[in-house]
Amino acid sequence: MQSVCLKEFVQYFPSVPQEYAQKLYMQPFYPQNIPALFEGWEYYAYCGCYIDSSEDRNIIRFGESSYTINAESLHLPDDLNDFINDCRRAGVKLIWSEEMADELWFRSTATHKN
Repeated sequence: MQSVCLKEFVQYFPSVPQEYAQKLYMQPFYPQNIPALFEGWEYYAYCGCYIDSSEDRNIIRFGESSYTINAESLHLPDDLNDFINDCRRAGVKLIWSEEMADELWFRSTATHKN
């Protein structure tokens, strides 16, 4: 499932409780979580960057106060939603990992029913 920003997610999927989606999207962003959150991303220590397995081979590199997406320099994202928005603006398609898609769908609806 392709990731979208929080505003679009809430609009497209009203059955998922807004508070739950907001909690997931507004969690602090940590670069080391990219491979667990999104399909096809790996960290390559020898070049110090994340590279996806798409045909485009997108590259994300983190510095101390900024990061680059395909050589476009940006301020470090505060939360997951900021990171997703930055990637979308840079033309990088992010696909939720199976675990994250399950988190969004199955756990949110189970939590909502209880």
